[in-house]
Amino acid sequence: MSECASKGCGCTTEPIIQPTAPAPLATGSAQAVYRIENMDCPTEEALIRSKLAGLAGWRV
Repeated sequence: MSECASKGCGCTTEPIIQPTAPAPLATGSAQAVYRIENMDCPTEEALIRSKLAGLAGWRV
């Protein structure tokens, strides 16, 4: 049982959006993948995605 599920916040451990294959990179660009440990609550995931979605150059 995940920590989130055991605290009774109502979250499931399933991600909101399933990962997809990365898109091809444009010439001269770079890519970084970040993994946040213990990120098992969809509410937390949605908050991070919503903040990053508005930034230029980010794909979530």
